[in-house]
Amino acid sequence: MDSPPAPQKRKGGPRRDLMERELLDCAAELFAEKGFSGTSLQDIANAAGVGRTTLYHYFGSKDDFLTALVEDVTVAASSELRKLTHEPGASFQAQLLKAAETLVTRQLARAVRFKVLDREENHLPAPLFERHQAGKREVLAKISGLIKSGIRAGEFRPVDANIAALSFIGMCNWTAWWFNPAANKSAAEVAAIVAGLGVASLLNQNAPSGSATPHEIVTGIRSELDRLDQLLTGTGSRN
Repeated sequence: MDSPPAPQKRKGGPRRDLMERELLDCAAELFAEKGFSGTSLQDIANAAGVGRTTLYHYFGSKDDFLTALVEDVTVAASSELRKLTHEPGASFQAQLLKAAETLVTRQLARAVRFKVLDREENHLPAPLFERHQAGKREVLAKISGLIKSGIRAGEFRPVDANIAALSFIGMCNWTAWWFNPAANKSAAEVAAIVAGLGVASLLNQNAPSGSATPHEIVTGIRSELDRLDQLLTGTGSRN
């Protein structure tokens, strides 16, 4: 069997970026349906409607697709959180809310890619697995750091920040598994609801005067849960 031609050096540009996204989407859909090991490069080429030579011009191996998934899903997420600017006077609640909305919005925009990577992460080549884990650790450190700072400032109740951050990130990530783009809520609305629920669960009920009362916090959480239930059952209506 002939060896595949070596991939040409990648060059940037809108056209190339678009083609790479289309090929990666095709590959992710096939990996989700047939598994990584059950999908061949020819399968991907057929699904994308291109020849093998064209495919090799962008991705020289299936591992190249895994690398692209890690870069797009994990590394880019950690990079985006790193770039979030701290606005002067912004509370840690506001910062955590913005971080959560960023995570959810990213997950919903690339749900299939995330689910494939989540399922295949233990089969990643060692260097790629470490890069993937490093990105996840950076996201955890960012969220955990915000929670710790919020606790010190009295905005959040005293909890184990690491456990809280893992739970918080898990809630954001889980949206990729249940979100239905055909439902009556947009990705932005879902991001706002989920982020709001996560932040509300951490609020310090003994915060100084001027903050929300415990009753207001509980009422707000119940309201958001009702909205989420409507989203999942499809009984709500868009305003």
